[in-house]
Amino acid sequence: MKQNLAGDFEYIIKHIKPDIIIHGTHLTEDEIMIVKEKGISIVTCPRSNMWFSTGIPRLNLMLRHHVNLLLGTDNGAWIHPDLWREMETALLISRLLDPQSDYSKEIIKGATINGKIFGANPLIEGKKANFIVIEGERNNILNSRNIYQAIAKRGGVVLFRSPRSDPKYK
Repeated sequence: MKQNLAGDFEYIIKHIKPDIIIHGTHLTEDEIMIVKEKGISIVTCPRSNMWFSTGIPRLNLMLRHHVNLLLGTDNGAWIHPDLWREMETALLISRLLDPQSDYSKEIIKGATINGKIFGANPLIEGKKANFIVIEGERNNILNSRNIYQAIAKRGGVVLFRSPRSDPKYK
């Protein structure tokens, strides 16, 4: 089915009843509100969308309306799969579309815990953890006035990955 034809969104919502929408770059605000009402998650891949000129995801509206947002990297052949760069790009887009906004905490959740409904491993006391430790001194995260913005923009220096979160251990 071609994308962006009149009635696509209505058809998909009515007949396919998705749990998740990938990209969602052309959703209107009304459609984003319907997505939220129906409990549908959206996975955005902002760097991929910009590289392939498919549109800029309306992250400000998705976040303002509290849609369960997830960040992906898409197309590993062209876009290096780096969630840190994805978080920074998402943060920049959200501020471009909604100046002076601060959705940094929600963006970090989109790259980490929002996927738990799809089988990701949340932290549970007594269970094996899936986590990373980031460097906070050299990149000045610890001295930042806004720790969430600092992590989204500068958190890519990883000191430790738990064996469960490191692909070389899989």
